Amino acid sequence: MKILSKLIPLFLFFTTFLQGQNLIPNPSFEDTISCPINMGLPCPLANQGSFDAITFWTNPVCLTSPDLYNSCINDGWIGVPNNWPGYQLARTGNSYAGIYAGAFQSSSFPSTAEYICSPLTSPLIAGNIYTVSFYVSCGRSMNLPANLTGTNGIGAFLSQGFPDTTGSTNTSRLYLSAQINNPVTTQITDTTNWVLISDTMTAIGGENYITIGTFLPDSLLIGDGAYLYVDDVSVESEISVGIESFTIQNQDKVFISPNPSSGLFLFKSKTVRLKKIEVFNILGEIIYQRNVDSYESEIDLTNISRGLFEVLITTEKGNTLNERIIVQ
Repeated sequence: MKILSKLIPLFLFFTTFLQGQNLIPNPSFEDTISCPINMGLPCPLANQGSFDAITFWTNPVCLTSPDLYNSCINDGWIGVPNNWPGYQLARTGNSYAGIYAGAFQSSSFPSTAEYICSPLTSPLIAGNIYTVSFYVSCGRSMNLPANLTGTNGIGAFLSQGFPDTTGSTNTSRLYLSAQINNPVTTQITDTTNWVLISDTMTAIGGENYITIGTFLPDSLLIGDGAYLYVDDVSVESEISVGIESFTIQNQDKVFISPNPSSGLFLFKSKTVRLKKIEVFNILGEIIYQRNVDSYESEIDLTNISRGLFEVLITTEKGNTLNERIIVQ
């Protein structure tokens, strides 16, 4: 493919900002108020359960009791690596969380799951693409119900403000439209290794909380549920707002809609005729070009993978406009 030489400095600078800072303030559960002394306890017993010993993270569903495990205690119940659900070394540091996931059946609730929630250090920016990831591993010991053989039901929900827990009083389940879900056909059963759960999302804007747990409807869950250790949570931007500095300032205005899009984009100007549209990936490689002679033109990128792309628009005045589009 042709690489446009004048774009090389732009993309070299762009790629240095490609991976952003982790927006999770306590990603591996290392920052604690004190060494945990009990297993997780529901909300009426606030400040007594192990999960109450951690900073930033909270339990959004008061009926349930997520746990915190830390090597600072070695009692065989909430220690690391030995604890009541099994044996697991921390993936990072000395600590990790634990939750019931999937459609775990209890005598009190027909479909029970646990959740952990944290604020982000800054809200997500509309239109930016973010990679959301965390690691899980199955607990497996005689202390757990024998039917907890694994689950596909684990994901992450990014919300504007604290998540809506309406209805959880009766079921403890949050039926929210999570942006990140483990593949429906993949059952997590590994009790030895840490399994990566990761995907990208395009922000609506203003999302400032993450909640991890089971969001799939019961009809899509496979397996009988699992107790999952959780470690190394991350929300990172794939782009930087600093890219706006590349926009060439002149009086020619071109509007692009919709943006983000599934691949069809309309370029339209009220003041100047468009002569050429070129689309480049983050390496500076040209992936699409079209000569036009009109005030508007539609381009079709539905056959390419999703992501962020740079666009050069040449107008009849000879000006070159630099814009960005997102294929989602």
